[in-house]
Amino acid sequence: MLTMVQAAPAAAGLDSDPGRPRRPVEACLDRRLLRRLEFLTAHLVVAVVALVVIGGATRVMQAGLACPDWPLCYGVLLPGRQMNLQVFLEWFHRLDAFVVGVGLLVLWAVCLVRRASLPVWLPWGAGIALLLVAGQGALGALTVLQLLAVPVVTAHLLTALLLLLGLSALHQAVARAAAVDPPPQSPLPPWWPALVLTATLALFIQCAIAGVMASQWAAPRCFATAEACGWLLNHRLAATPAAIGLLSVAAAALALPAGAGAQRRFGLAHAVQDRDAPGVVEVDADGQV
Repeated sequence: MLTMVQAAPAAAGLDSDPGRPRRPVEACLDRRLLRRLEFLTAHLVVAVVALVVIGGATRVMQAGLACPDWPLCYGVLLPGRQMNLQVFLEWFHRLDAFVVGVGLLVLWAVCLVRRASLPVWLPWGAGIALLLVAGQGALGALTVLQLLAVPVVTAHLLTALLLLLGLSALHQAVARAAAVDPPPQSPLPPWWPALVLTATLALFIQCAIAGVMASQWAAPRCFATAEACGWLLNHRLAATPAAIGLLSVAAAALALPAGAGAQRRFGLAHAVQDRDAPGVVEVDADGQV
């Protein structure tokens, strides 16, 4: 009888330990599968980071049209005869995008088939990421077919940033769901989500301006003929609220409750990103690697 009484809270979906916060027990979740999906999403985040970096190198090296056709390169899968640094960058950029697309397709298919043992939001998140990478691929094709049209190149970059942001959030959510017994989290202040959202928006706006500036080759045009200098000025002006927002998140993280360890690490990560941001700005402004 005592055993049945102790088991009653768990059967009702609550923790049996009265000393811990009462929360639902997600006993139906497949933790082993979630850990595998956590592994997959972590590698997909790294692949998307590489995709953005290689895409930037392709742009700086003026290799966007090194493969004049799409989806093949000089009509073949591996253009061995035409291979040089520019062709390799464009070819490898497409290869990385293909790998990311296949990985997200596998993630979405697994989430759809095993949705009964996964969080309800996971198939939706994987589906949105898959749609983003499909749109990214379509914009990549238009980049070649429309000969590097400025709006297409800018949209191509912004879609990649949205994909990276969404996939990073998805990985963190999967990691939390995969934890067998996560430590109780202290309630966050009501201003914390608004602060993080504002800082992220300011950073995204700066990246968008940088994308337009790079698509129009504003830096070399400004230095050579004094044209398109307004984009450089806008980019530098947008760097101020972005830096203030990121540093505010990092400083505010220190004021969070002791139980909000993940959010504190998030704030410190923003501080590291802000520390590296000026170097990225100089690369864009000078048009050099």
